[in-house]
Amino acid sequence: MARAHPTIQEIVALQAQLEATEDDDEQRALEEDLTGRILWFYWCGILSEVDHVLAMVVNHIRNNRYMFDEYDYRDLYRTAEIIKRTSHVGPADDIAHLRR
Repeated sequence: MARAHPTIQEIVALQAQLEATEDDDEQRALEEDLTGRILWFYWCGILSEVDHVLAMVVNHIRNNRYMFDEYDYRDLYRTAEIIKRTSHVGPADDIAHLRR
């Protein structure tokens, strides 16, 4: 969430612009922009949190190897393969349906 502060400033500016606008079509467009920015902000936060939790799980497993048997490791490898196949969306990516 390195871009949190600028994103919040963009959201505040859009809100101020929305409140100052009287044209219905422009208001609707600004509402969509504002909603998209908020959704994008939350999406980046969720991704950040998931990355953090996964790192904690990996560290726990590394530090407590004696607690896991071979079966647990196979499941962990399967889980890792699933995670590797998922596409990662970073904060620099532009997802049109969230930005719209």
